[in-house]
Amino acid sequence: MNIRIERFDLAKATPDELAAHVELAVAAMAADRPSDPLPSHDSVVAALTTGFAGRGLPQVWAAYLDDKLAGKGVVSHPTDENDQLSLIDMQVHPALRRQGVGTALLREMLPAIAAPGRTLAASWNTVADTPAATWAERLGFRVTTRVVVQAVDFETVDRTLWEIAAPAGYRAEAWCNTAPDELVESFAKARTAIEEAQLDDWTYRLPAWTVERVRQGEADLKARNAEQRIVAVVHEPTGDVVGLTELVFYSPEATLGYQYDTAVLPEHRGHGLGAFLKAQMLRRVAADRPKTKRVNTSTNAGNESGLRMNRRVGYEAVRTGIAVEIASAELVARVHATQQ
Repeated sequence: MNIRIERFDLAKATPDELAAHVELAVAAMAADRPSDPLPSHDSVVAALTTGFAGRGLPQVWAAYLDDKLAGKGVVSHPTDENDQLSLIDMQVHPALRRQGVGTALLREMLPAIAAPGRTLAASWNTVADTPAATWAERLGFRVTTRVVVQAVDFETVDRTLWEIAAPAGYRAEAWCNTAPDELVESFAKARTAIEEAQLDDWTYRLPAWTVERVRQGEADLKARNAEQRIVAVVHEPTGDVVGLTELVFYSPEATLGYQYDTAVLPEHRGHGLGAFLKAQMLRRVAADRPKTKRVNTSTNAGNESGLRMNRRVGYEAVRTGIAVEIASAELVARVHATQQ
């Protein structure tokens, strides 16, 4: 068995190498998240070169087992509030697991993971009770939060659940990719309301949203050829955005969307605005992107009110995810110990 690790450079990648990365992503999705639609070629390629908003550019390593692409590892360095974190994503081909590929990748990634100032290593994309979760536990990662992944199946959902009227004194505003200039300031303020959802033992800190950060996030998503859809609720007496929900499609042809932040300012809660926002979003997606098969969202496992709100508009639980974390120095020591 010969495991070879190389840094991945998209600029030098051949069509066959890109096809191998797509095949790896498709095989891993089919094995680890079998109910999700498979990723597209464009979304896989974009993820190799363009980071998520606030996470920094990905550094990618490729692992080859007897010259076949067996896995990839990604390290991202968030900025601002989270400049002590290194975020790790790992993917090993299901047919080539349990052969040391993941550990070999991780060993090569250690200098980036433990770069100066990066004192904590974290991964947010692990499915609970899977071999990946067991591997992380064996390496000393601790679980910092559990989330319930819920999904709306557009082929089977009862769409009458989306018939929720706007509460008196409020109206919906919607846009794609770019917030209107006249709403962007109050929109940024409303996004900070999600901070109260910070639960469990997560070291990650949610961003303090400003107009500049909103515009940078929009630019980051545009660079990924992603579509960001926003439905905001406007308080009619003031004309301000007081709540919002966000949904992202990571390629033009994507049939799977990801529902992210939903937030309502504290002084406007108790009116059912969260369910109204999510229902509005799903109705608009169904109308504008009729090929959509599914929308996923993640909610803290202890947030029963949020889970209940999601169920109200047709979301059903499909799996449990975990975020895990370890001190970078401890991870370095544990990985080096595996060589002894």
